[in-house]
Amino acid sequence: MSYIGSKPANKPVVASDLDSTVITGQTALGATPADTDEFIISDAGTLKRMDYSHIKASSALTKISTTTISNAASATLDVFTSTYRNYRIIGSGFTPASDGVNLNIELFQADDTEAPNYYWGGLRINDNGSDGGTTSAQGGTAENEFRIFNDADTAGDESQVNFDMMVYQPQLAADTTISVQSAGRANPTRGTVQQFGGLGGSTNIMTKIKFSFSSGNIANGVVTVYGLEN
Repeated sequence: MSYIGSKPANKPVVASDLDSTVITGQTALGATPADTDEFIISDAGTLKRMDYSHIKASSALTKISTTTISNAASATLDVFTSTYRNYRIIGSGFTPASDGVNLNIELFQADDTEAPNYYWGGLRINDNGSDGGTTSAQGGTAENEFRIFNDADTAGDESQVNFDMMVYQPQLAADTTISVQSAGRANPTRGTVQQFGGLGGSTNIMTKIKFSFSSGNIANGVVTVYGLEN
């Protein structure tokens, strides 16, 4: 058998036998490896191959969408699928066009059939305008909407309502449970923190969530939806 150059020695390949161009001379991947892309590693001195899926960084949250709302009566997001069991929704900078309005949500099936009723309870703590606070409890039984912020104030484009919401199991044929913690500016010019929780009373699979104020438009708002890994 003939060779170009020197005949390879009949011995194990060692580091000094390899030139760096063995790696640098290859085409760059230029992207995050696929889960089945393979690496060679030394496992206590034994060479083995390993899929990228075993070493990639993981997160319990996967971003699904970010929606910016501007001067709209409402915003409906089609975000719930069987890929995730539970969802986290972050809202920021929700500004109502009118004073003293409530921020609400509604749930819908794929064919736009709404959950028939909502059951919720809430607690809000406001500053009282003189270095003190006021507390009030609220609730709704078989309501048409699910409240997530009470009595929002408005002041141009300033941030008024911000919230952190969990939506549990919207893709199961059972009640969809919701919990929300919110903070912002209540009418008239009061700092507030509010907590709401409850359920959308329906045994159907939900795919959409709608945001709206009880009166007037949403002047501004941003919503980011995350799916929680099962």
